Amino acid sequence: MPGGRTREVKVPLSADELARIRANAEAARWAVKAWIAEAALTPPVAGAGDAGFDERSVQLVELMRAGRQLRGIAVNLNQIARAINGVLAGHGPTGDRVAELLAAAEDLPKTLNAVKAAQARVRDAVIALRTRRPRP
Repeated sequence: MPGGRTREVKVPLSADELARIRANAEAARWAVKAWIAEAALTPPVAGAGDAGFDERSVQLVELMRAGRQLRGIAVNLNQIARAINGVLAGHGPTGDRVAELLAAAEDLPKTLNAVKAAQARVRDAVIALRTRRPRP
């Protein structure tokens, strides 16, 4: 970039978020600040931003959205599992409701693991898209 980047934005992150950003940047062989800037500069919708908006950008944005959605699903599944565990520990409804919750709980660990695996695949696909340069 001619003239370089001369402005900074301070963004508070959790230790986990920073570790994930560093891991993603390292996997892509990018500097952390460059990685963050590239992610922030990717247009959120088709037709936004630069005239150079291309199919790769559309795919990247869609993968980023899918990853965010998967994280939300994983959070919801964790909340459900926590509620079920509360019932099992005697801190919730009793009787037939417990039987229903137990039946629902059987598939939760498998589902949560599948969501986490899908999230990792989406993250890896985003990294691959970022590191792959368009052919001349």
